[in-house]
Amino acid sequence: MLLTKRQNEILIMIKEKSPISGDEIAKRLSVTKSALRTDFSILTGLKLITSKPNRGYIYNGCTTNVVKDFMSPQNSIDIKTSVYDAIIHLFNYDLGTLVVVEDGKLVGIISRKDLLKSVLNGKNMEKIPVSMIMTRMPNIVYCFEEDSVLEAIEKIIRHEIDSLPVLRQENGKLTLVGRFTKTNAIKLYYQELKNKNI
Repeated sequence: MLLTKRQNEILIMIKEKSPISGDEIAKRLSVTKSALRTDFSILTGLKLITSKPNRGYIYNGCTTNVVKDFMSPQNSIDIKTSVYDAIIHLFNYDLGTLVVVEDGKLVGIISRKDLLKSVLNGKNMEKIPVSMIMTRMPNIVYCFEEDSVLEAIEKIIRHEIDSLPVLRQENGKLTLVGRFTKTNAIKLYYQELKNKNI
């Protein structure tokens, strides 16, 4: 189920300020508490939040949240980039995987293992383009920004990969909008434990 704009605003507020009272949320949104009754009911029913007596609303974690709320910014290299420059990019941005694009469109992905194999082959890394070593579509594992976080984490575990390119589908076209990583998943797990005082 997709949340409304206001429900997403409420969820973000509870995530950041948990526990927070319904009165405080209503005040911040400039509406009455009764106007938010349906929103609170939906968020509670989806188990995204819990109402604690005398404490307010508590954020429950990531059980049905969507990827776009937790993904990292898009960080990609062009298909014409050399293997040498790709390695520099990987270290400069502390990435586990490199996403390769052509005219803004996802065309490939490169792991650290791919780069290591290329280095061990002893060829001139400054002249070899990443297109020679990347995994190409349709063999790339990816997710969409509206997919659930749970689905994204299951893909990372099942395929034993570090991250997923996140795509947006609009007018029949796929656009790269971000990446969902193991670090994103660990942060969510940490936040869930913290909110439950475990």
